[in-house]
Amino acid sequence: MVKLLKTELKTGRDFQIKDVRKLQNDGIAVDCPGQQDIDKILERISNNPSLQEKIKPIHVRQNFPKCIIYGLEPEFTKEQMEEALSQSFGEDHKDLKVLFPIKGRTGKTHWVFQTPVTIYRQLRRTQKLTIYWETHKTSNDAGSAGLQDPVFRIEIPTFNNATLKTNNLQAADQYGFTVNKSSEEAIVDFIDEIEMARSTKQYALVISLDIKSAFDHLEYNSIKNRLNNINFHSNTKEILIDLLSGRQVALNTPQGPATLPQHRGCPQGSCTGPAFWNLVANVVLTQSWPEGVHLQAFADNFIFLIKAPTKAKVKSLANEALNQFKSWTAKHNLEISADKSNYIHFNKNRNGPRLSAGIRWEANFDLEDRVSIVFDPHPPAEAIYTDGSHLEGETGCAFCVIQSNVQIHQWTPKLSPHNTVFQSETLAIKEAINWANSKGILTSIWSDSESALRAISSFKSSNPQIQETQQALLQNPSIQLNWTKAHVGFLGFEAADNLAKQATKEGTHLHLQAPKCHLKTGIQATQGEQFLIYSLKSL
Repeated sequence: MVKLLKTELKTGRDFQIKDVRKLQNDGIAVDCPGQQDIDKILERISNNPSLQEKIKPIHVRQNFPKCIIYGLEPEFTKEQMEEALSQSFGEDHKDLKVLFPIKGRTGKTHWVFQTPVTIYRQLRRTQKLTIYWETHKTSNDAGSAGLQDPVFRIEIPTFNNATLKTNNLQAADQYGFTVNKSSEEAIVDFIDEIEMARSTKQYALVISLDIKSAFDHLEYNSIKNRLNNINFHSNTKEILIDLLSGRQVALNTPQGPATLPQHRGCPQGSCTGPAFWNLVANVVLTQSWPEGVHLQAFADNFIFLIKAPTKAKVKSLANEALNQFKSWTAKHNLEISADKSNYIHFNKNRNGPRLSAGIRWEANFDLEDRVSIVFDPHPPAEAIYTDGSHLEGETGCAFCVIQSNVQIHQWTPKLSPHNTVFQSETLAIKEAINWANSKGILTSIWSDSESALRAISSFKSSNPQIQETQQALLQNPSIQLNWTKAHVGFLGFEAADNLAKQATKEGTHLHLQAPKCHLKTGIQATQGEQFLIYSLKSL
């Protein structure tokens, strides 16, 4: 039958045949790329009397085998599945049809699709399927999921930094993308190395090096060579190596699709990308370095600590270490970013920097001595009184100067509604200090905000407004800050309280930076609105 077809149909062929298979009862099955090819074959048979007597064409309805992919994320949509299959099989994907998802018991989603026989055979032969950057290994599992046609069970081989650590492939001095390590731990450990060098009276040189676009420039050959040299599951290694082989970048142009071989670049945003980088970077981290040279890394940033008793020895070790590091970068065609690289030198037995607040020991006192908490109040008749207020959604603050029970000066700004009472209290104290400094007078400043005064008395505060208040206070050793609770019955406190409340309505507006709590609240509110809009659209 096959010979007969070849003999009778070989002349003037204007159709294509993809596959020919023998069937029972002396039959054959002919697979064609398209319906037009089948129509042309049938036309040739109908126009040939000798073929009509011996061949009875039967147009069989296509019943493609079904495949199922296990273990995809629940967010994986039908459109993404169709796109992934299109990328995997190119033009052959036209006859692929994504059918429906199945929800797994572990929260994963399984997708069922039907595939032409040619792709089905390809899956049986290769035993793997690439969905984006995740390679899925396949094995024959007919009858699963209640399907009568052959089914493929898909498993995703795990390869990430946790895998490296579990298999003792993770360098101890790599802190980036590493399980149970962080940037804070990297800094603390490196500072310990510096302190150890200084405690042993040695010079220390720190050199930080940044690899230029490390993830984009990491070559596939470097990754594949490392995979070949590690002791790991052979099937996973083969899948990863195959994933990095024969890759191309495609671009649609007016003249048609253009392709270019791709030989470098890690997948950004995946777990595999950092693992690939660490796999290559661990080589240089685990090399044997000269005594006195310490190297650690955070992702693609490397930092050397070179210590020695003499400066000449430090210089010699630095040159040796940099040449060794350069050999590693040259081997993998990586470049060092000169703009982002730097160094710092530590002399032995050198004291730390001396901080000066612009005051003399003999004439000034600590901030804690300048702020007092008075539990049995007796405010003087001549002093400066401060207060802050948040009334009916508005914020204001004030200070007033009292001399001989007479108010001689006042300051009453209005702040933004989002400013807090703490900010208004602190601002009033700062401006009262500045006013006293401008007059050069000996005075005491009274406030009923214990939290503001305690913050001012501590050098640990990182609040810019508190730091500005501290600097103003240190300029005048004659100013004393005091706290007492309540202000009923005291002229100065009652005057400051009334002025602060009045400022919320009539004060001159003064811009003050919004507090962090206001920004957090705004962000949370915006996120809530966006989530609500998204939820309503999805209904």
